[in-house]
Amino acid sequence: MIAKITTATTMSESPKLPVAFTSCSIGLPRHTLHQKIEAIKTAGFSGIELSLPDLVSFASRHFARDVADDDYETLREAAKSVRQLCSSHGLEIIVLQPFSNFEGWPAGSKERDEAFARAKAWINIMEAVGTDMLQVGSSDSVDIASDIKTLAADLGELADMLAEKGFRLAYENWCWATHASTWKEVWAIVEATNRSNVGLCLDTFQTAGGEWGDPTTKSGKVETAGVTESELEDRYANSLRELSRTVPADKIYFLQISDAYRVDPPMSSDPDHESGLRPRGRWSHDYRPLPYDGGYLPIRQFLDAVLATGFSGWLSVEVFDGRFEEKYGDDLFGFAERAIGAYYHITVAAQFRKSKVDGLCTPECYDFVRKEDVATFFGCLGWPGLIETAIPVCNLPTHALISQRIQPLPQSTQNLLIDKFCENPCLKDVGLNDPANDDCLVRLYLGSMNGTTTRFFSLRNFKLHLNQMLDLRLDVDVMASRMGPTLVVMHWGAKIDARDVEFVLGTSTERTYHMQPKSTDIKLDEPLTTARPLLWRRTSMWVLDFNQVRRITMDDAGVELAVEAVKLNDPYFPKPLRVVGYRETDMDCNCYRISGCFSQGNRTSQRRTG
Repeated sequence: MIAKITTATTMSESPKLPVAFTSCSIGLPRHTLHQKIEAIKTAGFSGIELSLPDLVSFASRHFARDVADDDYETLREAAKSVRQLCSSHGLEIIVLQPFSNFEGWPAGSKERDEAFARAKAWINIMEAVGTDMLQVGSSDSVDIASDIKTLAADLGELADMLAEKGFRLAYENWCWATHASTWKEVWAIVEATNRSNVGLCLDTFQTAGGEWGDPTTKSGKVETAGVTESELEDRYANSLRELSRTVPADKIYFLQISDAYRVDPPMSSDPDHESGLRPRGRWSHDYRPLPYDGGYLPIRQFLDAVLATGFSGWLSVEVFDGRFEEKYGDDLFGFAERAIGAYYHITVAAQFRKSKVDGLCTPECYDFVRKEDVATFFGCLGWPGLIETAIPVCNLPTHALISQRIQPLPQSTQNLLIDKFCENPCLKDVGLNDPANDDCLVRLYLGSMNGTTTRFFSLRNFKLHLNQMLDLRLDVDVMASRMGPTLVVMHWGAKIDARDVEFVLGTSTERTYHMQPKSTDIKLDEPLTTARPLLWRRTSMWVLDFNQVRRITMDDAGVELAVEAVKLNDPYFPKPLRVVGYRETDMDCNCYRISGCFSQGNRTSQRRTG
């Protein structure tokens, strides 16, 4: 592990973290592309999907006249300026989009000729703007071919045009498309093209909203053909397992994330009489918020399936929130920060699920409450005075993330901690009966020997130091061995510095039947209670609080950030070869792999700066 960290610069030619934002997903028609780019960069994104409507709007402002979306010469000139603008902000233009209604037109038809002429013009714009990828959405036109051979032939011809410039084609299933509405159908077409520069653009909404969700039903779920809820879940899960097994990671060019609102009342199942859009098309255009911002689709499972392929490419936020004006107004910076926060939470959680660190739990995230709505939210819960009470000790107003509650440690453990570490006999009785101590979580300070008894005692976020763990005969070997892989997941999987994260003991949500323990020792993964053998919750180790984490790159700068985060954090992490008073800790040296790589990384940093 030491070698991997200290030679990290050989692992990635690019230090950028692949997270992008779609230009048409932020702001309103009154906001300029420059304003959008400023907000996207300030929030911490490193790439941008450039939407043609944004290029048209930019060109109209830039040349002080109305520019049509087919004035390709003018758009090409404007693209050069957009390229400079993005470059000056350190943003990579990862793709030009959305190129639509291209494939399947009859040979010799006017529509087919126009589609290929449009493709040639877009390729010229790609060259001017400095991107190597074109996103193509599966066509929703009516009078097009349905056979894979014809659709693939058209895309293959487009791919050859792109290949002349060294460009790629990312084909996306639009869930309202005429013939290729699922990931499986577009993948079959991609395979049939037999072109090395053709791959997939996958999208959480397009698959979850196409195979599981439905805007025309009251439940918001697919109800056709009498499918039961259980059958729907199984069908969706089987589809995702097949995706993980069959699609190579290098054929997924990028992944877009968004959620969807449940539509109430449900939409009509007929196409819109003005736009002609099918229900899922209308749903896509106006009902797609950020993750944790009011949606309900099972996008987490789709993200897990994509990551299971080994995918590690660009992840892009693409949302179309019809409530943007009322929710965010002109606050583009706040919205972009909200988006990067959603990215962190959804990807960190996904990396933990993917890595399956043995015996470690992470809280599920459910929803997001904007700071403007926090007071109303808590008022609805019956806690109207909570904000006023918190103002003296908290920096309010602030956003709130609604997440899973970690269940407290059982009463027998609480009694043991009070008996061992509460110095004042009078406070022991008070502590045993204080309802506030029912919210008992224990912080695990494996890097500190400074635990003492105290006269002022509380079990809320109780700080348990290494010497106290040893006195309790707590299994410190197991805890240390779980911290190491957890940091590996955060650093190498999620690419974050783990700043201010916490490791605690609580109880898991998993329930099991178990016989009563024979001793009063605190042991991981064993139920702790003095009650008769009934339904138990296991004592588990949790990692939480990711709101202060920062991105890291796979180079020396990333190592420095990771080292700094460990130094600034509370002393959770064990220190190698620590002598513990009457004996030396016998924790397996494997527990210290991360600590060792931090020490080595810090020494490397000192050599560079010294």
